[in-house]
Amino acid sequence: MPDLLQDTIYTIDRFSKKGWGRTAQGLDIFGALPGEEVTALKRGRRAFLNEVITPSPLRVEPRCPHAMACGGCAFQHYDYEAQLNLKQERVAEALEGAIERCAPLIHPIIGCESPWQYRNKMEFSFSQNREGERFLGLMLAGSRGKVQNLKECHLASPWMMEALESARAWWEKSGLSAYRHSANRGHLRTLTLREAMQGSGRLAMVTVSGNPDFALNASQIQGFKESMKGIADSIFLEVHQIAKGKPTQFFEMHLSGPAHIREKLLGYEFKISPTSFFQPNTKQAEILYTRALEMLGECETLFDLYCGTGTTSIIASGSAKKVIGIELNPHAVIDAQSNEENNNKNNVEIIV
Repeated sequence: MPDLLQDTIYTIDRFSKKGWGRTAQGLDIFGALPGEEVTALKRGRRAFLNEVITPSPLRVEPRCPHAMACGGCAFQHYDYEAQLNLKQERVAEALEGAIERCAPLIHPIIGCESPWQYRNKMEFSFSQNREGERFLGLMLAGSRGKVQNLKECHLASPWMMEALESARAWWEKSGLSAYRHSANRGHLRTLTLREAMQGSGRLAMVTVSGNPDFALNASQIQGFKESMKGIADSIFLEVHQIAKGKPTQFFEMHLSGPAHIREKLLGYEFKISPTSFFQPNTKQAEILYTRALEMLGECETLFDLYCGTGTTSIIASGSAKKVIGIELNPHAVIDAQSNEENNNKNNVEIIV
């Protein structure tokens, strides 16, 4: 059990690298802001906000009821403009040496029009405690694998919460257990949800253990498909297999619906597989790419490392004579090559 430091009022000096409030003595307190006086619940070397005695003028009311416990958001209680300023400072600190040597022009950070319901992909974890109680959601802040049972999430579209509730109901009836990595036992690892924000398609994928002793049977797989019916268009199952002394392997099974979602970005259309990388904030990605192209200008050859679905390669193809995209994920490579062809980009080459 955590200890309540009720007789001690802490003054927060600054943020830690992880965004926790840090005292001058080096105690990190989740949920506290610089300049505040607070009491806290201590767990080992870290602590969690209990009460704000003197609030920061930059403290705001979190929109989500899970915000002060969930590890998904570190700053919902912190003014958004202040968040942007902090991020700008952190980037400058990280590049301090290069800035001193090269004296580059540092452009101001560009914030989102809205910081809510912007994520096109969410990954939720299955977990159980010793009593067998089930949890499906995001990791608790500062925990070692403990999961928050989410009822709301303001980073994601509402349909994702509907899918989460439906998957939770299926799990309760299925008799399946949450996977425990330390023992390589259990069935269910994660639930991944993706959507095309400006295109078409919603996707759901459950990732399960590769231990054959915990393989799902046909009835259990059918139960998952039924749980996503009317919520997601494309449904997948992924087997995550680990073995000592061998590389981790993933095996993807397409259960129903279209094999891809299709997203639109700056006039181009992209096919996206369940595990292919795509910028998680579609609208902000358009701003990012537009600004990057303005700064890029014309070039002879452009290398797009870790190119994912080929988004950057294709969008930047008008600024270079030759674009070479390099990617490791085989599903992403297939997507990228297909996107190159579908968008009629003859000067783009995707290689593994």
